[in-house]
Amino acid sequence: MPTDAAPLLDAKGVDAGYGTMQVLWGVDLDVRPGETVLLLGANGAGKTTFLKSLVGLIEARSGHIRLGGEDITKMRSSDRMKRGMTYMSELAVFPDLSIEENIRVGAQALGHVNPGGRVDELYGLFPVLRDKRRDRPPVCPAASARCWASPRRSRPSRSSW
Repeated sequence: MPTDAAPLLDAKGVDAGYGTMQVLWGVDLDVRPGETVLLLGANGAGKTTFLKSLVGLIEARSGHIRLGGEDITKMRSSDRMKRGMTYMSELAVFPDLSIEENIRVGAQALGHVNPGGRVDELYGLFPVLRDKRRDRPPVCPAASARCWASPRRSRPSRSSW
């Protein structure tokens, strides 16, 4: 992977917090094509705050965030979502809906013209989802819920079901 490739995501000098409490001071991150990035830190270190600032759920008080070269620092979170950015909470699903209903809701929220087509596409990539389409999403462990809630990003093993 060439190191001179332009970053897909570039955050520089990000400060953020909640109310009068500042949590982040000058955080930098760049993610280049083909890279996988892992944020590690102790509880309370600011990992969630940083992710929420990247997707626009909380305001970056200073610094800049660029996606594909476009400055998105002040962009609404809904517009960032349309560009492919999202934040997934620990559960990230509607527990009272079936797996297929959750996928359809996600496809509609992301603006897919044909949510049914997206469902079929995901079933092609993850056949285990088709087998469990009428089931409720797993509630434990949280990692299992995150794994199926974002099937575009990772391939769950059958043992996680």
